[in-house]
Amino acid sequence: MYNVSIRATLDAISPPGGAIGAIMASPSKNHPDYFYHWIRDSAVTMDALATLLNDARTPSERTEWIRVLGDCAAFSASLQRATGPFTSLGEPKWNMDGSPFTLDWGRPQNDGPASRASALTKFAQFLNHQYINTTHLYDPNNPNSRAAIQVDLEYVVRHWREPSYDIWEEVAGTHFYTLMAQRRALLDGALIAEKLEDFSSAARYTTQAKAMDPIIRTFWDPKLGYLRTTLNRTAGLDYKTSNLDVQVILASLHASLSHDAFMVPESDEIISTLVALIIRFTPLYPINRVREAPGAPGDALAPGIGRYPEDKYNGYDSKGQGNPWMLTTTAMAETLYRIRQAWQRAGRIPLTPATRRLLSYLSNQTDVEIVGMGEWDEIQKGKDPRWEGYLNALKDLGDAFLRRVRYHSPKDLAQSEQWNRHTGFQQGAPHLTWSHVSFLSAIRVRRHIVPL
Repeated sequence: MYNVSIRATLDAISPPGGAIGAIMASPSKNHPDYFYHWIRDSAVTMDALATLLNDARTPSERTEWIRVLGDCAAFSASLQRATGPFTSLGEPKWNMDGSPFTLDWGRPQNDGPASRASALTKFAQFLNHQYINTTHLYDPNNPNSRAAIQVDLEYVVRHWREPSYDIWEEVAGTHFYTLMAQRRALLDGALIAEKLEDFSSAARYTTQAKAMDPIIRTFWDPKLGYLRTTLNRTAGLDYKTSNLDVQVILASLHASLSHDAFMVPESDEIISTLVALIIRFTPLYPINRVREAPGAPGDALAPGIGRYPEDKYNGYDSKGQGNPWMLTTTAMAETLYRIRQAWQRAGRIPLTPATRRLLSYLSNQTDVEIVGMGEWDEIQKGKDPRWEGYLNALKDLGDAFLRRVRYHSPKDLAQSEQWNRHTGFQQGAPHLTWSHVSFLSAIRVRRHIVPL
C-alpha cells in the first residue's frame, strides 16, 4: 500500500486540467466535486513531501522531491499574490487552474495559511542545509517581504485571535486544530528566522505562539475527560453536542512539536481524547462488529473511526449518517505508534489517570496484566514484566487500525474518503489525496519504531 500511496500522492500534483504545482484533493469532479486545490489538504501533502525529501537516500530522489516541492511552492505563492474578491489568505480552496473559487463556502479557514507556512518552512530548512537560495520563501533582509513563508506568518500574527471555520468546514468559532496549526507555524517561523539571523521576527513569532498556550489548554474539559474541538461557536452546525472530534488527534499529529512537548501524542490530554474516541466510535458503526479479517483468524481489526459521533455527512451530502474515514482511522494508528515511540525512548510508562485508561483498554484487548489503581507511578523498562507487553500491545493495536483500512480497500488499494458504516464499501470522494498522505505518515512512524 505504501508504494500505491506514493504514486497516488504524486498523481495528485499538477494533474491534467490543473496548473503546475496545484494539488487536487481528489480527481472526482462530480458527486462529489473535489477537484480543487484546498489550502489545508495541499499543506498536509507538501509537509509529507518535505518529509520524504528529508528521508531521500539518493541524489536523484532528492532532486525529484525538490522539483515537485518547488512547483508546489511557486503555485502557493501565486495564490498569495492573487487580487480581487475571494482572494484572502483565509480562502479555503481554489480552482485547479489557480482562479478563485467564488461560490458560498465556510470562510475564512485560518488553519490553511499556518499549515502551509510550516510545510514551506520544512522545505526551506532542507534547502538551506544544501546552501540553496531560499529568499523566495523567507527573506530575512526585507521586513516587508512577500516571500511565501513570511506572507503566511504575518497573516497568522494578525488573525489568530479571530474565529474561523474548522477543518471540516462546518463550524465557525475557536478551534483546537486551528490554534495548534498556528502555534506550530509561528514556532517553525521563529526557528528559521533565528537561523537566518532575523532575530526581531523570531522573537515576535515566539511571543505570539506562546500567547496561544493558555488558550489551547482551556479546550481540556476534566468532566468530559477529553479535549473539546471548538469553543465560542459563532456559526455553522449546532448539533455537535459532544464536542468530541478526531481533528484533535489530527492537530497533535500535524502540529505538535516534540522539542516543547505541548499537546504531543503521549500527553495526557491527547491520550484521554484518543481513548474517548475509540470507546465512542466502536459501537456506533455496525461494520465494526467485524473484528477479524476474513480468512485470517487472529488478525484483529480495530474499529473504524469517523470524524465525530454526530456526523451526518455521508460523502455526498449531509442528509444521512456519517461513516468511518480512511484518514481518521489511520491517524489513530499513527498516534499509538508515536505514544509507543515516546515511552520506548523514555524507558518508562508514566502512570497517570490518562495512561491508566489506555493501559486498561489494552489489557482488555490482550492478555497483559492490568495495572492496579494503587500501584506505583510508572512502569520502567527492565523492572516490570509488563513493559514489553504494553509496548507490543500499542504496536498491535496500531497495526489493527491499519488492517481495518486495508480490509475496506479494493484490490487496487485505492483510498476513498470513507467507507459505509453498514456495508464496509468505500464511498465519497475516490482517490482522496489526504487519505494516502495519512497512510504514508503512519507507515513512516511504524517503520521507525525502535525494536524491543
